[in-house]
Amino acid sequence: MQTTLPFGTALNAESTNATNKNRFTSYDRSTRTGLDYAVNRSYDSKQGRFTQVDPIGMGASSLFAPQTLNLYTYCGNDPINHTDPSGLFWGFLKSLFKWVIVAIAVIVAVLTIIAAPVTIAGILGEISAAANAASQIANAAGFKKIGAIFGLIAAVTGFGSIIKGKISFQHFLEGSAQQKAFDSGVWFATLGGVGAVSNFAQTKAKKKSEKKKEEGLGTLFCYDHKTKVLFKSGNLLPEDTKNAIIEAGRKEHLLTGNPLPNAIDNGPTNDLFWIAENESEGIVNKRSNNPRSTARGLFQLLKPNYGVNPNGEDSFGNGVEEAQGGIRYIRSRYRTTERAVAFWKANCHY
Repeated sequence: MQTTLPFGTALNAESTNATNKNRFTSYDRSTRTGLDYAVNRSYDSKQGRFTQVDPIGMGASSLFAPQTLNLYTYCGNDPINHTDPSGLFWGFLKSLFKWVIVAIAVIVAVLTIIAAPVTIAGILGEISAAANAASQIANAAGFKKIGAIFGLIAAVTGFGSIIKGKISFQHFLEGSAQQKAFDSGVWFATLGGVGAVSNFAQTKAKKKSEKKKEEGLGTLFCYDHKTKVLFKSGNLLPEDTKNAIIEAGRKEHLLTGNPLPNAIDNGPTNDLFWIAENESEGIVNKRSNNPRSTARGLFQLLKPNYGVNPNGEDSFGNGVEEAQGGIRYIRSRYRTTERAVAFWKANCHY
């Protein structure tokens, strides 16, 4: 039997069968590295922490439990009272917490229905409690949209019950035990419904924001324009790329007789340099780092816009033609490079 200190440091002198590979929390210990295999990551008993972050990421953390914010810790630095055989301790607790909430919601729903008076307010309260329980079950099972729908029903009927039944704190204090149970259940269900709808809306807004950035960013240098982001200067482009952009500007002027406004003088040419560096680092035929994006070339044109290149998709690999495509795109959408840069800085894409 292997005897260890709380965080797994072996005490061989007090152990029996110390050659057994199963060590701390039944982990297999490597004789070469000294690390313990914890299924989803490796654990270092000498440091008392995992060598990788929790695979669940920040989803395993909570501001209410500060120890969870360090994704390398073993059981929140409490190995006396907890074990983590899979390396997913906090994720397990968070999952467990969801189902505890479900159990509470179901119990509250049952008590609310039992205590509900035979009135319109009582019927609305029963619907609210049942809908909230359904919402919590759906959310815990991963059906967020269904959870939000039931949450909306719970919130609307709950507020209806509160208004119709004139449920207030004073009403709660002066009521019977049955009335107190009903009032509490209605408030719990109403707030639970509001929370479900709010969480769903926030999640949708976050996904929409991320999708918008992923679709247009290409190499995704700017992750959040609301934070302080150091944009690239445009001065670090390879000379060949700069020359290609200048030549493209001249060609577009000759072809159309209408150059991109001020595209050939220093100011807007620098704007083109700036866009190219922030979009592709000035790399000809650059493909997006995002595998789901079709962004490509010096100006990271998306597939629907490949046609603005002189030779469509065949232009990729030719710096001058890629730059011509970028100039045409900017001309058609923004008219000036200044507007294109301003839009990019505000939205992290153009």
